[in-house]
Amino acid sequence: MFNLEIVRGTYYASWKVPKRLIPLYGKTRLRQTLKTDSYRQAVRLVIPIVDAWKRQGKLSPVESEALQVLPRPSISTNSAKSNVSLSSIHTHIDPWIMSLGRQGLKPKTIKGLEQDVRKALDAGLALDKPSLMAYLNKAEEQGKSRVRIQGSIRSFWMFLKATDVVQLDWPVLPPVRRKFKGRQANIPYTAAELQRLLTKLKNGKDKEVYRACLIAAYTGCRINEVVNLKRQDICLNKDRQSLIIKESKTGAGVREVPLHPQIFSVFGGDWEFKDSSDALSKRFGRLTRSIRKEGQTFHSLRSSFITFLEQGGAPENITAAIVGHKIQTMSYGLYSGGPSYDQKKIAINLIPNIWPITHNSKTKNYSYV
Repeated sequence: MFNLEIVRGTYYASWKVPKRLIPLYGKTRLRQTLKTDSYRQAVRLVIPIVDAWKRQGKLSPVESEALQVLPRPSISTNSAKSNVSLSSIHTHIDPWIMSLGRQGLKPKTIKGLEQDVRKALDAGLALDKPSLMAYLNKAEEQGKSRVRIQGSIRSFWMFLKATDVVQLDWPVLPPVRRKFKGRQANIPYTAAELQRLLTKLKNGKDKEVYRACLIAAYTGCRINEVVNLKRQDICLNKDRQSLIIKESKTGAGVREVPLHPQIFSVFGGDWEFKDSSDALSKRFGRLTRSIRKEGQTFHSLRSSFITFLEQGGAPENITAAIVGHKIQTMSYGLYSGGPSYDQKKIAINLIPNIWPITHNSKTKNYSYV
């Protein structure tokens, strides 16, 4: 927990005293004014004060009286190679996370950045270019995303630079060379492959993964859009059957998607998802590893959906409106209010009946002739 409070515009160092040390300090919380309204300056001042409080709790009474609270020196990295490791400045993670929150980043994004940096701390990454390159190369060899990890560490490094903890600028790194051997990620499933995948999941025990895959296969929704669906987002009226995406990664992703008759029955009973998108994606990976090709993922369901629409002859602007892609043209992209529900419904019914489910509605024949 980061030990910084602001009271009437002034920052204070704050520390919750452990129960065993309350007799020593005579209070449950220690506070000391930092006499500043600058967040950057407060970050520099608070750490040595709290560190001194913690050290004092470990000393004898005589040693405690002799303890002087000294200003914490900034970590110098002027040389090309530094012996300082990120583990020695782990106390700056919490204020960095606070600054990310103020920038409006989503909690999921912040959590991912924090995890990458903490793993770097545990690995003892030194603040110099050779060590950074070695760490990134090793991560890439392990199949991890070099671009993501590099971005996370750079964000933390720039925060340390801005708060005068380090003086060395972020090093100039060579561009990431991506090696493409055809399409390697999110390869769409064929209808036969998708039917085989859904059959395996339907016969398994994890019905939540099965429901998520079925919804994604017939709507083209992203996994986080699927798991965030609530009962009030589903409309199953006589004249309108659709789901409403209220939160998405882009503004164009907020949309209404007509429902294919094959998945009406999915939304009966207790169908809402309990787990996060990350947890559900991992379970999907484990359950379907033996029947998926390399490069096929949960997101491939979205790729398959778009492929089926294209092969069925659906106009691209209709497909973009259904899956939540921004239309780049002037007329449709800037001025149009978007296609109607009926237009999108016609496109949705171009999706083949990948896996039949008992329902009361009859599928009509639609075409874009």
